[in-house]
Amino acid sequence: ARVLEKEANERRSPLQFVREPLNGYPIGLAGEHQRWNAALALACLHEAGVSLSYETVLHGLGSVCWPGRFERIEQDGAVFVLVGAHNAQGAEALVKTWRQEFGDRKCSLIFSAVATKEVRAIASRLEQVAEKVRVCPVDSPRALSLEELASAFAGEVACCATLEQALADASADGVPVLVAGSLFLIGDAKARLEGGTWMASEQ
Repeated sequence: ARVLEKEANERRSPLQFVREPLNGYPIGLAGEHQRWNAALALACLHEAGVSLSYETVLHGLGSVCWPGRFERIEQDGAVFVLVGAHNAQGAEALVKTWRQEFGDRKCSLIFSAVATKEVRAIASRLEQVAEKVRVCPVDSPRALSLEELASAFAGEVACCATLEQALADASADGVPVLVAGSLFLIGDAKARLEGGTWMASEQ
């Protein structure tokens, strides 16, 4: 905070800290961290001079939707939760939110990632809530191999040749399915579960 205050003073820029999460409003996004995000968003709007009524804020926060951020999709009796988690901090927030939403209930985890230094840190956090772990490839030139993905986890891992296979196998486990990791994986899973078309990236 002192570094930010010093920088703001040098630039003669106003600085305000958000010190509490926003409570008292229903928020359409899961996780305590989203209450902090909401508090920051409202503080920004206030500083920008945007006047919002209680009803507007209530409606906006209650109906907000962010695809791939603890997004639930139900299909044929199975519950799928899609979460982009491409760093350790995101994985930590995911695990905390999972426990808030599902308690001690474990998941069937489907994971994939592109090359990053944090894959082991992400995996170590996600396996805390996983009953079973499956890895599958993603359509990206930077995708990690199945062997590299599996070696990131401490426990037993099933390697699936395709996401389609991983989804089919996980949906038969009888527990919620958590699809987490690269946004390439999340986009592909969302398209498959909702019957859409996934446009692969060249990155």
